[in-house]
Formats: sequence, structure tokens, C-alpha cells
Amino acid sequence: MKLTRTSLGLAVRSARRVGQVTLSDLAAATGLTVSSLSRTENGERDLGFGEASLIAEALKIDVETLRSLAEAIERGGAADKKSASAGLARDLAELQRVAMEAVIEARLR
Repeated sequence: MKLTRTSLGLAVRSARRVGQVTLSDLAAATGLTVSSLSRTENGERDLGFGEASLIAEALKIDVETLRSLAEAIERGGAADKKSASAGLARDLAELQRVAMEAVIEARLR
């Protein structure tokens, strides 16, 4: 099964949270930056095998467990749901912007 960036990122985030590890702590343990880890968890960057190994080791799990978690997330459609949620958030932000413009325009009249 081909895993998406999003499912891998959600797997990393899930494993990190279960282990009660902060992004800062994970960054310190792996040598990766907080920014890189955050972008990975948000599905915004690819996760190479070497980085996955570092992350898994820091979280005290094996890479296979991380992959299995990502597969379960992929099968459950969480990646698709996250994408849909991001779309809804963009729509909401646009509606808020339009509403604010309408209020400002009404006050200027």
C-alpha cells in the first residue's frame, strides 16, 4: 500500500502524542528541526526512511510500527478527512473575510 505524506505525518503525530513527547523533545532526540517535524506531521513534506528510523527510535517504537499505524490511518480515510477539514477551514476563513468586508462597507456608508 502506498502511503501518503498525510497518513505518515498523522502516524508520527499520533505516536508522538501517545508517547507524550513534545515536538521540541522529538527535535532534540532526532536532530531534526521543530519546523521539519511539524511540516512532516502536517503532511507538507516527505518523510525519508532515515528520518522515519530516527523518529521511531526516539519514540521507542520500530519503523514497522510507524508504517503499520500509517497504513491503518490510510485505510481509515483519515488523510482524506484531514484534507476535507482543511478545505472547510479555508471556506470558513473566506466567509469570515467577506462578512468583515460587508460590515466595514456598511459602516462607511
